[in-house]
Amino acid sequence: MGFVKRTINKSSYFLRQIKKIDFSEESVLELENLFYSSDFNPNIISIGKHNAFCSEGEYYQIWCLRIPNKQNNTGKSSGYRLLYYYLPNENIVCFYFILPRKDAKKPYNKKLDELKKYLKSTSCET
Repeated sequence: MGFVKRTINKSSYFLRQIKKIDFSEESVLELENLFYSSDFNPNIISIGKHNAFCSEGEYYQIWCLRIPNKQNNTGKSSGYRLLYYYLPNENIVCFYFILPRKDAKKPYNKKLDELKKYLKSTSCET
């Protein structure tokens, strides 16, 4: 069985945020290349040991990725937080939300809750 290239989508919120926080187009391309990789594994690149949320039956998975801030020469711990979801059955990754770490805690929790509600309403869960 050959490698099936995954689809990467970007939410409108994500696209507005990258402009607002001056996240370079080069950095977005690097992110895409990471997710296009044939050995993509959310467990390896996610924050901590577990994903942010996994639906029952694994119809979707929500992950948080720590990204270094190359413009400020800071590592992952002081960089950006990317909230994304993965639909394993469809092999789709969607970049949903990104903010600098220092600004991310309250909006992150709010966006995580919004994303869970959205995915639950659109998934095949019973």
